[in-house]
Amino acid sequence: MTSIRTLLNNSCASASCHGGASPMQGLSLTSADSYTNLFDVNAMELPSMKRVRAFRPDSSYVVHKIQGTQTTVGGSGVRMPEGCTGASCLSNTNINLIRNWILQGAANN
Repeated sequence: MTSIRTLLNNSCASASCHGGASPMQGLSLTSADSYTNLFDVNAMELPSMKRVRAFRPDSSYVVHKIQGTQTTVGGSGVRMPEGCTGASCLSNTNINLIRNWILQGAANN
């Protein structure tokens, strides 16, 4: 099974987005930084919501961003990965992997 860190690193940590020297929204998803920058940290676009909240995918802003439902919870911006449409967005399978990881407590893997 693909680790969540690998999935996010491969899908979201490009130099122009959440990788490189100046990651967007202060969120680096490079392998070394991804967990620390995601888990139990307030989302910049919606500080009242955690980026990842253990056991609560629907209360985790990152889930809303990858599903494109961020505005339904008071957030803003575009669906992630940035600018994705159709097949360039994360697949439902990968979104469910992230949701299940959070449901299981969001272990550092």
